[in-house]
Amino acid sequence: MEMNVHIEGLDELKNIIPAIPKSLTDIVREVSKEIRIRMMAYPPETSANQPGPYPSRWYQRHFGPRWSNLDGSLGGMNTSQQLQKSWKDVVSGPLERTVWTDVDYAPFVQSADFQSSVMRNIGWHTDEQVIDEVMSDPTIQGKINAAIDKALEA
Repeated sequence: MEMNVHIEGLDELKNIIPAIPKSLTDIVREVSKEIRIRMMAYPPETSANQPGPYPSRWYQRHFGPRWSNLDGSLGGMNTSQQLQKSWKDVVSGPLERTVWTDVDYAPFVQSADFQSSVMRNIGWHTDEQVIDEVMSDPTIQGKINAAIDKALEA
């Protein structure tokens, strides 16, 4: 699952300004970092994440399914691909970055196109929601405008 961070209007700005100023590459990096941080955020745990006595079964984040055995011991399987820790942010062009994860189940948890209703009801944000939140954040908008103004002054 990947998202390309692209701020509208920067391509046109590249045509006006011969060299790409650091202020523009910095803002693209900052926007992609904010997207990655917000994609890493998990919603609060639910009862499905809470241990209990035999015959309880639950899902332990960053580990996988767990269960209580009759003798009081703990069972489980380490099947988690650790979605939260898997998000990456890499340069993919002069004014582009790609935020991505290689976790197999990520689309069913966080993709607007494939998110299951169970994950939506738990409160997982989708890629589209996160991008909309970041790009409509007044602080981010102000930083983008300031970076563009600075590039035009150079």
